[in-house]
Amino acid sequence: LYNWCRYCDDVIDSPAAEPARQRLDRLFAQLQSDLHQELPSPFRAFHRVRGDYSVPLHFAHDLLLGFEMDLAFREYKDLS
Repeated sequence: LYNWCRYCDDVIDSPAAEPARQRLDRLFAQLQSDLHQELPSPFRAFHRVRGDYSVPLHFAHDLLLGFEMDLAFREYKDLS
């Protein structure tokens, strides 16, 4: 699980020719993909852990939404 989280963070933070928004969109698509054999190994492992431990997909989706908030460079006055 940690490997998947670290992988997603590295994809977003890496300097690449592809814009960060496109990288994030690809992560969202990979999260929803049923073609597990075609996914990067951290995603295959995540889907295996998710199945073994019944981890709701929305937790992973929420992590990616957090990266999306980082791309917008918004400041929040408080956590609520």
